[in-house]
Order: sequence, then structure tokens, then C-alpha cells
Amino acid sequence: MKFFCPNCGYKITEPIQFCPNCGYKVSDIVKSLQQQDASVVSKTKEKTQVQENKQVKFDDNHQLNKQVKKTKANKAKVKPTNHHGFREKLDGLKDNLVTHKWGWLLGLLIALVLLFVGLNNYYQPRNQIARAYTVLNNPNKNGAHYITTNDSQAKINRESVKPFQKEFHNGVRNGMTKHYFVKHELKALKHNSHEYYDFQKTGNVWLFFPKYKLKVDTVSIPVKTNLPNLKIYQNGKYVATSYGHNYEKNFNHLLYGIYKFTAKGTVHGQKVSASDVYDGSGDVDDIINLDININTFNIKSVPNAEVYVNNKKVGNLDKNGNYTLKNYPIHKNTKLYLKANLNGKMTQSESVKLYSHSTKVSPLFPGMLNKKDSEHLLKNVFVDNDGDPDNHKDIADNFDQGGNNGDFKNLMNQNKGFSNNDSLTGYKYSVSVDDVLPNGDGKTKVDYTLTVTQYYNDGGKEVQVYKSTAIVGNENNKNVIFSLGKPNMVSQHNDSSNDD
Repeated sequence: MKFFCPNCGYKITEPIQFCPNCGYKVSDIVKSLQQQDASVVSKTKEKTQVQENKQVKFDDNHQLNKQVKKTKANKAKVKPTNHHGFREKLDGLKDNLVTHKWGWLLGLLIALVLLFVGLNNYYQPRNQIARAYTVLNNPNKNGAHYITTNDSQAKINRESVKPFQKEFHNGVRNGMTKHYFVKHELKALKHNSHEYYDFQKTGNVWLFFPKYKLKVDTVSIPVKTNLPNLKIYQNGKYVATSYGHNYEKNFNHLLYGIYKFTAKGTVHGQKVSASDVYDGSGDVDDIINLDININTFNIKSVPNAEVYVNNKKVGNLDKNGNYTLKNYPIHKNTKLYLKANLNGKMTQSESVKLYSHSTKVSPLFPGMLNKKDSEHLLKNVFVDNDGDPDNHKDIADNFDQGGNNGDFKNLMNQNKGFSNNDSLTGYKYSVSVDDVLPNGDGKTKVDYTLTVTQYYNDGGKEVQVYKSTAIVGNENNKNVIFSLGKPNMVSQHNDSSNDD
């Protein structure tokens, strides 16, 4: 605020009521000036606000102008197309579509031709037979897709064809190669031959391609058992129960193959079982025998040897080498063998089938001579001769060390004594083998009975019976006697008759 006093002209710069120089009242002037200043301030604020609004509007318009320019610039990039150019492009597009259509059709045609060629090769008889060979050779694979049969009552599924696959696998193991099988079946197709199984056309696939399957015959398998209340299993699956003694049943409509039948039950409180196998050999001539007999066996061999029946240990021989297998159930395939410590090595004997064996059992260990060979060897040396070693080299050849063997010399001396006895007209040996046992060193102990008959001039005869144990074996691929043992006389009698 600034004004002059109207009375004295003094310069006043503050809002006061009286002039400080003359005392003139200036309050009205001050009030008027204050109102003017307020008006000016208000107008100034309005002007400032107007300017700010104009600036904001300017900025908005500026941004809008920039966007418009940018849009115009983008539109300017698109060149206008005249009608003539558009038609040319439209015609070109039509040409391309026609070209692509024919190209697509050509590609589809080529694909169909290739598919036909591939499927035609896939379904060639040779290739179908080869694929069947691979699957049928593995019983763990599903061979049902490759099998058919003329028997309408036969079941064809994964389980029912397994017996045939096992038989087929055995054929492969015995040398039936894929090349041979394919060649053989193609020949059978050509000549329409018939065997237990052969490939035949069974229809078409997709109308064009022939489908071949292996036609397998069916078999009927008779089974019998002599005991009642036995459960019968076919390849591990329960199929029947024997309802009486001498039970028989035919199992029909089975695909040609390998079948194992087992009878299980309890006899006199003891669990029993018997198994027999139809091996796919063709017609069933022999009935599947599941008979079970109860027998007692006397086993003699190496002391303390272990006794096994069908791979199950049932006992040990005593210190004298004896064991009684009492009231034991046996069937067609029951086998017994021994295990013994021979020369510090656990050795297993041969397996002996008990079903058709005598009640006295002495299984042979490796290197042992059997009863027949042992008896033949002893009969070669116990013969009537003059006792002169020089004249009987053929006898010496049966002994270890030949003519230098001590028992050979003793035998020749005994024979010489018989020949030089004037009261005798002759003599005769008779030998039989009672048992053969392992000697423990790869040799065989032979328990034998020797009968010596001396014929006298008066027509009488003397018969002496001896028991002895010889040691025999195989040396340089030749059976020989190592020792004749020490004969022990068990009986003697005289007979005045001249009959032998």
C-alpha cells in the first residue's frame, strides 16, 4: 500500500487512520485502497488460472496432434491399390489354390500307394509266418492271435495256447530255425499238406490282404489214478477229483501241445502226489499214469550217505551203509539218489526210478561199474583151466597189472591144484554178483557169491559156496579187477550123484 495525504501531501506507506504529519484523517482512503488491492489480487488469480487451463488444453491438443500425425504417417505407408492390381492378385491366388489342390491330391495318392505297398508286404505269407514264429517261440507272449483250429469246442486264448507254444519252443530248441519253419510252411501252403499244425488262409484284412493263421489240431488225453479223492491238476490248474479206485477220465478238445497232469492228496495221513507229462508227441498211445503205490525199500551204499527222493532229503544211511525207506508213496516218476563224501568231495550218485525197481536199492556213483559189467568181468576169470599162467593170458588181461597181479597168481595156483588132483575128473566155477558199492576212490566194491563144484572119479561131487568182495574199476578205458578179495566159505556139501 502507498499513497499521499490529501491535506499536506505526506507519503504514506502503511494502513493508518491519521496522517502522521498533519493529523488528517486518512482511514477512508486506506479502506478504499485495500478494497482496490483485493480486487486486483482476485483478478490476478483468475488470469493465472485461465493461463494454466490454456496450457493444459495446449498440451492435450499437442499430444492429440502428435497421435493424429502418427496415424496419418502409418496410413501413409499403405499404398492405395487400384482395381487392376487387386484383380491380378486375386487371379494369382486362385491359380495358387488350384496348384495346391492338385499337389495335395498327388501327395495323398502317393501316400496311399506307399501305404498299400507297405501293407501288401506286411501281409505277405512269408512275413506273417515269420512273425508267428517269433511269438509262438516265446510262451510268455500271447500267441492266440496266430492260432486257429477246426475243433469248434476248443478254446483259443492266451492260456489255452501256451501248451502248444511250449511244444513249439521245444522244436526250436531242437533245431527248428525260422528259415526252415518259414520254408516248410510255405511249401505246405502250396501243396495243401496237413500235419499236426500248418498255416491256412482264414480271411482278408481290409478286403485286399490275405490273413493266415496256424491251424492246430486238438488232442484227447486219458488220465488214470488208482486212488480215490485225489485232486487232479492240468498245468497247475485244478480240473477234476478222482471219485474212486482205478479212476479214469479223458480230457478232450485240448490244443496239441505239452500238458503236465498232477494228482495230489493224502494217504494214511501222508501227503502224496504223482505227475506225468503228455509231451506233444502226437496220438496218446500210453495213458497218463498217476498211480501211487506204497512200498518199502532197503538202501545200501556208502555209510552216512544222504538219501534224496525227488530232490527232497529223506534220511541218511547208518554207519554200516544201510537205510530203510518204509511205506513210502511212489509213482511213475519217483526217483532216488544219494550224496556222499568220497575222497573229500561231496558226490551225487545216479538217479534210480523206484516204481519198477526191486526193493533193494544201491545207486551207482560216478566211475562205478554196474552189476552186469562186474559180473561179466568175474565170469571171465573164474573158468575151468589147467592153471598154467603162460597158457591163459586172456585171463590175465582182466586183472590190473595183468599176470603180475597177486590174485591172478593165487587163482592160477588154485586151478593148477585142481588139475593135478588125481581124484578129480574136473571142477567148475559159478559166480553171481549180489551188490555193487562205491569203494571211495573211483573204484567199485563187488559183493559176489562164488560156487566151486569138484567132480570125483567115483561120480560124487563136492559143492563149496563162498562169499567175497572184489575191487574192480575202469583203468585206461578198460574194466579190470584189482582184487578178488578173501573168500569166506558159507556152505559145503557132498553129493554122490553125478548130476550137475
